[in-house]
Amino acid sequence: MNTITVGGRGQSGIEFITGVALILLVFVVVVVMVIDKTAETSRVKTLIDSQRVAVSFRDNINMINEEGPGYYAYFTAPAMLHGGYDYELIVRNNVLEIVWDDNAWSTKVIPTNVTVYCLDKGYTAQNRIFYGPNGIEVTCNRPNLKVLPGTLVLTPGKTTVDVINDAHVDAGGFRSRLQTNSTPSASVVATSGLPAGETTTLEFSLDSKNYTYVAVDYFDEVNESIESDNIMNVTLP
Repeated sequence: MNTITVGGRGQSGIEFITGVALILLVFVVVVVMVIDKTAETSRVKTLIDSQRVAVSFRDNINMINEEGPGYYAYFTAPAMLHGGYDYELIVRNNVLEIVWDDNAWSTKVIPTNVTVYCLDKGYTAQNRIFYGPNGIEVTCNRPNLKVLPGTLVLTPGKTTVDVINDAHVDAGGFRSRLQTNSTPSASVVATSGLPAGETTTLEFSLDSKNYTYVAVDYFDEVNESIESDNIMNVTLP
């Protein structure tokens, strides 16, 4: 009597497909785990990098605070964090926070009088931390023009006042304005430029005692780190 086996090949095919499917499933699980692990490793590296940048910034601030008024230091900041993330450094009271993507990490600084006016990123741009009369100021790689208080001098036919580029970057040409309540009401003088840390004397063709203000870089021709200190109100006896 002959015995006939039915479906032998079909059964083998199903087993083969099942085996391949299991192998693919295991492969997919391994790949997902590797990708997740890689992503987690990248997140950890970004966190460590952000902490490094923030701690360096914090230590520079604390160092200048310990040195006292008149001291300053230069520092650079990376263009991006690990993974290509842009970031921002913020100081509120004595809390320093670094923010990137949807993440943030904070630490504390010693002084509470820190103002971050601007910050340039990239190792070719030097920022400055300076302990000035108003506390610790953080400025970027730009000039900073301002009128020196107490330097306005009234003489027949003219008025002079001193302007300083209180920064580590040279300033290009700019114009300044002396405003009065008299007639003529204003005088404008042009300056070809002012090197970093140097002072120049502006000479206006007015000698009225009815001054209201002196504005250096009146037409905003120089991109400065601090734009809010360009105007000095004037009161003469």
